[in-house]
Amino acid sequence: MINLLKTMLLGDSMIIKCVFPDRLIQDPVIYQVGYEFDVTTNIRQAKVTSDMGWVILDILGEALEVQKSLEWLADKGIDIQIIKEEDII
Repeated sequence: MINLLKTMLLGDSMIIKCVFPDRLIQDPVIYQVGYEFDVTTNIRQAKVTSDMGWVILDILGEALEVQKSLEWLADKGIDIQIIKEEDII
C-alpha cells in the first residue's frame, strides 16, 4: 500500500473514500487523524447510518504525513479507496 500511495499523491493532497465498519461509526476518526498527524481534512461528501458510514475526504499535508495518516486509517479497519477528482459529483 505504501508504494501505491506514494505514486498516487497529487502534490501534497489526496482525495479518498473511507468506508467505516459499524464499530467505528460513533468514533471521531476524522478528528483523530487530523490530531495525530500533521494533515488537514476536508469532508466533500458523507453518509452515515446506524450500521455503516462512508466519507469522501481531501487529505492535505506533506506526502509522508498523508501516507502515515492513510496507513493509520487502514490499521483501524477502514477501507480506503483512492478517488479521482472527476469521479466526484
